[in-house]
Amino acid sequence: MCSVERLACHLYRLSLSQRAFTAKVNSMNYAEIFTPTAAAMLLGGVIGIERQISGHFAGLRTHMLVSLGAALFILSCRESTTGAEFDLTRVVQGIAAGVGFIGGGAILKTGQEHKVHGLTSASSVWLSAAIGTTCGLAQYPLAVTSAVMGLFILTGLRPVEGLFAKPKKKTPKSPHGGTPKSSSRDDQSFTDD
Repeated sequence: MCSVERLACHLYRLSLSQRAFTAKVNSMNYAEIFTPTAAAMLLGGVIGIERQISGHFAGLRTHMLVSLGAALFILSCRESTTGAEFDLTRVVQGIAAGVGFIGGGAILKTGQEHKVHGLTSASSVWLSAAIGTTCGLAQYPLAVTSAVMGLFILTGLRPVEGLFAKPKKKTPKSPHGGTPKSSSRDDQSFTDD
C-alpha cells in the first residue's frame, strides 16, 4: 500500500471517529456538562474567596478557573468516544504537574531576608485543581469535603499557627552603623502567605 493510500485510509478513519465524537457531544445531556463544571467553579471559588479576602494574588477568579479547567480536562476525556482509550490517571497526572507550574509562579523569594512567600497560595491553587478533577469525575461528596477541609485549614488554623511561630530574632547592629549581612542558610525562613 503506498503512502497516499495509507494517508487516505487514516484520514477516513479519523473522520469517522470525529463524527462519532461529535454525535456523542451533541447527544450529551446539558446536566452532564453543567453539574460538574458548576460544582468545580463553586468549590474552587470557596477556596479562592478566602485568598481574595486575605489579599493574596491568587484569588477568586484564579481558583475558579483552575478548578473549572481541571474538570474540563477530565470531562473531555471521560466523554470522548473517538475509539482511543484514555487513561484518566495520565490526565490527572498532567493536571497535577501543570498546575504545579502555575503554583510555582505564586512562590516568591525576597532578597536579603531570605524569606519565601506564596507557598500557601500555591498549595491552595493545587487543591482547587484537585477539587475540579474530583468534580469532573462526579465524586461530589469528596469534592465538597475537600473544599470544606481546605477552607478550615486556611481560616481555622491561622490562630493555631500563630501559637507555634518562632519569635523574631533581633538583628545585631554592626559597629559601623548597619546590620551585618549573613550568608548562612540558617537565616532563611518560610512564611505563610
